[in-house]
This record gives sequence, C-alpha cells and structure tokens, in this order.
Amino acid sequence: MSFLNVSLTRSIGVGRGRTVQLRVDAQNLLNRQHWQNPSAAQGMNPTSTNFGKVTTVTQNFMRFVTFGFKVNF
Repeated sequence: MSFLNVSLTRSIGVGRGRTVQLRVDAQNLLNRQHWQNPSAAQGMNPTSTNFGKVTTVTQNFMRFVTFGFKVNF
C-alpha cells in the first residue's frame, strides 16, 4: 500500500502572545486505487478473452481533505 498523506500547518502571530493556526490535512492526495490480483474466474486461462484482466479494486480509499482553524491566547 502506498498512499500519500500530507499535512500543512501555518501559525500567524496576531499580537500580545496570540496566534492563529491554519491547518490542511490531505489523505490519499493522489487518489490512488489498489487493484486486486486476477483470479481464476477473472481470466487466468490463457485462451480466455478475459486473460489477465483485473476489474476489481481491493481497497477503495477516497481522497479526504480537512481544514482546521485554531486560536491560541
């Protein structure tokens, strides 16, 4: 499994020891799917027209992006 997860954080001072923190988290940034290996039913017979075809996904993780906002005082 190889997913690319990214988190970016930026802290901004607004005076008198107060800060605002902005955050963006992205899970499965490239929106990649992992395909299942071909099984006998999906075409492991070399004379079949479906030989070597892979049509199912083992794990279908969607891309998720979340935003955060935090005030420290």
